[in-house]
Amino acid sequence: MRLNIDYGDIRIYAETEGDLVRCLREMYNAIGDIPYKIIGANTDAISKIISDNAANSFISAYSAVKASDLKKHCPKEYWALCENMLIEGLIRKYYPNLLNSDLPKLSKPKFNNKLIFANDSKDWIIIKKMSVGPKTNPREAAAFLFSVKASIFSKLLESVYENASNKAEKLTKGKRRSAKSLLEIYELTGNGEDEGAFMHCLCMIGYEPTPGHKTLKKVFPELKLPGIKGRKPKK
Repeated sequence: MRLNIDYGDIRIYAETEGDLVRCLREMYNAIGDIPYKIIGANTDAISKIISDNAANSFISAYSAVKASDLKKHCPKEYWALCENMLIEGLIRKYYPNLLNSDLPKLSKPKFNNKLIFANDSKDWIIIKKMSVGPKTNPREAAAFLFSVKASIFSKLLESVYENASNKAEKLTKGKRRSAKSLLEIYELTGNGEDEGAFMHCLCMIGYEPTPGHKTLKKVFPELKLPGIKGRKPKK
């Protein structure tokens, strides 16, 4: 699995192999807050607000953190992404098994003026790449990296909780994104103790830790975004 980012003063390359879940976690965290920083969000301030919350559960913390406090640290045109930063921060805090990991070994980019994410293994084939330069709009670079992060997360969710999606589909049937639905799926999954079902339910009703295709289309309507999912190799 390979990641190359050479955009402005952000210059990294990472390569990892072996266990797919470990590789996915490491690459997800290698990208981390980079796309948010590219669009001018103060991710350190936002992370501190989330981590400083003293609530003892995901649902209590979600209710306690005020969106207005997060929006103070993000340009107005990207306010919709504050929700994703909140969800990711709460998952890291209350469900660390899904996202938290060490970073892969980082070095200087191997490919100049390129954003590249690629994997070619028996489990997953994906390649996304974009040429960038001084004239590349930050929105384009950020949207590309968000789409890569969404692809990684989608595969990670599927791989870590591979047997939970069917149950989640049943629990979310007829539900739409709302505070009421969020509370209901929390209670239906044993106050979030059925971690796999709860994580899948969250995403199915629109509470994602990284912006998915629908959110990206809303925030970056002028851009043609790459597809989210990769594919499994042919047998």
